[in-house]
Amino acid sequence: MFGNKINWKHYPLIVLSLFIIFFSYIDVVESSDNHQSSPILNNNGTSNETMKRNEKTFKPSVLGKCTRCRLMSNSLFEITRSSLLYDDNDAQSMKKTNNNYDFSNIWNRLCFDIKAGQDDCRSYAEENYEKIHQWWNDHSYDILDQSDLSLIIVNGLCIEFLKVCCPDGHYGHECKQCNGYPDRICSNNGKCAGSGTRLGNGNCLCNHGYTNMNCDSCAKEFYLNQTLFQLNGTIQCIPCDSSCSGSCFDSGPKGCHVCRNGYYWTIDNGCIDIDECESSSLTIMGNKDPCPLNSFCINTDGSYHCYQCDPACNGCDGDGPDSCLKCADDHILKDGICMNPDPKPLIQPYASPTRYATYFGLCIVTCIIFRHNIYVSSGIGLAVALYIMASEKSLETEYGRTFDKWWNNVFG
Repeated sequence: MFGNKINWKHYPLIVLSLFIIFFSYIDVVESSDNHQSSPILNNNGTSNETMKRNEKTFKPSVLGKCTRCRLMSNSLFEITRSSLLYDDNDAQSMKKTNNNYDFSNIWNRLCFDIKAGQDDCRSYAEENYEKIHQWWNDHSYDILDQSDLSLIIVNGLCIEFLKVCCPDGHYGHECKQCNGYPDRICSNNGKCAGSGTRLGNGNCLCNHGYTNMNCDSCAKEFYLNQTLFQLNGTIQCIPCDSSCSGSCFDSGPKGCHVCRNGYYWTIDNGCIDIDECESSSLTIMGNKDPCPLNSFCINTDGSYHCYQCDPACNGCDGDGPDSCLKCADDHILKDGICMNPDPKPLIQPYASPTRYATYFGLCIVTCIIFRHNIYVSSGIGLAVALYIMASEKSLETEYGRTFDKWWNNVFG
C-alpha cells in the first residue's frame, strides 16, 4: 500500500503532522509529571487553605462602604437563617450558651458563602470586627424571635448602628428624603443620586429621553404621551420617528416639526425617504448622479450606499457579472454573464506560504495553550491534523492534486 515513493518536496504536510505528534508526546510526558497534588491536611483533618483563608490579604475595595456592608449583612442573614442557628437543638443551645461561642461560629463562615464580592465583604467585616461583635451581642437574642430577618439585620447593622447606609429613597449624611419620596421619586423616570447610602446630593439622574430637575420633561427627539398624562399624570416620553430632525409633537413621520436630511415633506404622509438611486430623484438632488462611474447605488432609509461593480463589468446596475451594462476589456458575454475566456489561477503564488504559515501557527497555538492537559491537547492536535489534510486534499493546485493522488493510493 505504501509502495509509491513519496516526494518530500510536495509534502510539507508530513513535517507538520510529525510536529503535532512530537509536541503531543511532550504534553503527555509533562502532564503526567505535573498532576496537582491533593490538598495538604493538618493534624485536625482541615486543609491549609481553610485554615489560612482568614489570613488573606485583601486588595483595596472599589465599592462604597454601604455596598460592602449590605454584602456582609446579606451573608449574615443567610448564615443566621441556616440550620446552624435555627435547628431546634442549636437554637436552644444558643440561648443557653455564651454569645461569643455563637459569634465565633458565624464569624468563621461570614462572607464565605458568597462568590461575587467575597473579598469586599470579608475585608469590611474585618475592618469593623469589634462593632459587629458588639452589635451581635446586643441583638442576637432578639433576632431569634423575629420573622423579617433580612430587614432587621440590614437596618439595624448598616443603617442604625454602623451608619453607612440610608433607607431606600433617602440620601446623604443625614438621610434626607429624595425628591418625590415615596411614590414618585424623580417622577419615576430616574434615580436619586445617593439613594440608600450616606453619599450623594439627591439630584435626579434621569433616564434616557427625560430631562429637568425632577425628570418631568421630555428631552430632544422625544415627545410626551398626552393621553397617559391626561389620564393619570404619568410622564412618558416616546422617541420621535427616525425621519424627524431634532423634535416632534406626535408619533410617526407626520409628527415631525422638520424632516431630517434624506427625507422630504408631503402633506399626506409627512416625512418620506428620498430614493437617491431612482432617476426621478435626480431633480431633488440637483441632477447629480449619486455614485461614481463603474458602481451601483443601493437606497437606505435617509441615505444610500455605492458599491463597486464586478471586475467583469464596465458599468452595472447591480452586483455580480450578470448585472453588467457592458463587459470590461478582455471579457466576453456568454449566457448573459460577462466572463474572462482565459482566467488566471484562483490560487495566487503567495497563497501557499500563507497557508503553510497558518498551519504552523495552529500547531504552535495548540502546543502552547493545551500543553498541560493531555486529553484536550490530543483532541486539538488531531483536529488540526484532520483540518490540514482535508484542506490540502480539496485545493485545486499542484500540491492539492498531488496530495489527492497520494491519498487515493494510500487509503483508496
